Amino acid sequence: MFTTRFAIIIVILSGLLMFDVSCKSDDKLADALEEAWEFKNAGEFEQAEKAYKRAISISRKKYGSDNTREADYLCILGMMYVENGRIEEGEIVLHKSLNIFKDKGKTDDHIALLALNSLAIAYKMGEKYTEAESLFTYLINNNNYNSVMCNKPIIHSNLLYLLAETNIYLGRMPRAESLLLDYTSSYTNSPYRDIDDLLYAYLYLANLYGEQSRYSELEQIMTELINIADSVYNDDNTQKIHYRLYMSMICERFYDTNKADSIYYNTIELLKQVYGNDPEGIAQICEYLEASYKKQDMKDKASIFAQKAINIRSAIEQDSIPNPDDLNLYINR
Repeated sequence: MFTTRFAIIIVILSGLLMFDVSCKSDDKLADALEEAWEFKNAGEFEQAEKAYKRAISISRKKYGSDNTREADYLCILGMMYVENGRIEEGEIVLHKSLNIFKDKGKTDDHIALLALNSLAIAYKMGEKYTEAESLFTYLINNNNYNSVMCNKPIIHSNLLYLLAETNIYLGRMPRAESLLLDYTSSYTNSPYRDIDDLLYAYLYLANLYGEQSRYSELEQIMTELINIADSVYNDDNTQKIHYRLYMSMICERFYDTNKADSIYYNTIELLKQVYGNDPEGIAQICEYLEASYKKQDMKDKASIFAQKAINIRSAIEQDSIPNPDDLNLYINR
């Protein structure tokens, strides 16, 4: 999800800088930015990195070291590093960008604020949750950030969601719940809309309500989540499967096994539509279920489906009929 955000942010920001009128007077700088834009769009990150570094070098020669243009290009470069999993390098470069803006007295520049937002995301991705929480909180209370970024919906990260998720990782559940409820209630008016953020917010709330035995609220959240997923992913069974299966697991862990079974059986039928009902399809479903249960740390269930997949594939290789028990996906809970 974060990589998608960064891709959107970088493309828009790269475009803004490339089409900056004042840089067009310098052919070398304009060429470097245009190349970086094209390489980034083509997914050629190494070439895009070289082009941005060349733009930084040109800007230093033309405008002097530590100029604000250099800070702009460092911001994009830092985001690119983070997008590609080079978290520590991204943090270093984003800090350099922010230090230049600070020295120039431009900490409220829209790209400086974007660099700060990106650094907060980098901290979160690098599991520096305390630092991330501090930056997200600063930004969410920064009137200038809100006014600037709300005018650019496509590059506005939803701070309520990110801050809520960070608080979950820090174990601050009351604060996380408050933020998640604010996020879900204000979602329709949010300047940056990501349906998966919304659905994951519901999953977080469902887990939280389950852990606290708040079953009526859990029931309401489950109904809303499934209804939204069905309406949004009407023709995409893989997405409906994803959210249904997790709701089934939450029910199984905290709430009502009958409710869990009902959702689970429906999920299995959708899985059969995607993968097929033949032995090969059932083996793929078993592997899907194994991975899903493993993610939820439900190791016993994961091992059951792992063994089923192994047994089915072994029978297929030997041109024999798999054991009916291995083909049975409706296991006892």
